[in-house]
Amino acid sequence: MRRLHAVISGSTALSFISRDPWEAGDIDLYCPLGTADVICKYLCAAEGYDEAETVWDSPYSQVQGIEKVFKVRKFDPRHGTRSIDVIESINTMAVHPITHFHITAVMNYLFADGIVVLYPELTFKRIAVKSAKPNTRHPPYSKYKDRNYTICNMGRDGLICRTACELLQRTPQDAASLALRFRSSDTPMPTLGYWTLSQDRPLPESITPLEAPECYNYLCNKRKFIPVRP
Repeated sequence: MRRLHAVISGSTALSFISRDPWEAGDIDLYCPLGTADVICKYLCAAEGYDEAETVWDSPYSQVQGIEKVFKVRKFDPRHGTRSIDVIESINTMAVHPITHFHITAVMNYLFADGIVVLYPELTFKRIAVKSAKPNTRHPPYSKYKDRNYTICNMGRDGLICRTACELLQRTPQDAASLALRFRSSDTPMPTLGYWTLSQDRPLPESITPLEAPECYNYLCNKRKFIPVRP
């Protein structure tokens, strides 16, 4: 993970944050473009997983930032079959597909030396805002309701936008994200450029985040950009 800047996300990272009961039966590992084959070979040779299978019937797509998906499995006598989905980004940033997730509660990732929570203000209150660009055909919102998360449509549920404004330009290095390192390391934190919760609407190069379109939520506080942490 450290050498290739891969990250673990999905329910694994969320359970780590929320301290909910969790079993490591299925892990989602995200990696940069061109590194999935290397990771699968390592898992087979060093960790005893079976040969990687290409996941053809995947709920993910390139539109949502994913190039391809492999699955590796191994049998554990004590815990049964364990599997890892190795999910390759469409670009060199492993984090890119995570910003396309269907809900803010799972927009978090574990990297080799720490963890990043992209919406801590909401997640630690068990509030999850739906994304306008979900990365699955049938987003499992009910799964999070069962875990006592309040599922919201920003702008329709009487919530002030704050960090989850659908037009707000966000980055993992901004002051609204939470980044914690477990130990000192010179390894850079896997990151990416700006993203929003709305459908991808590329801005002209002449438009800065501060000049982005207005949000239609009447409770929006009109913040379009959060400064990067010093």
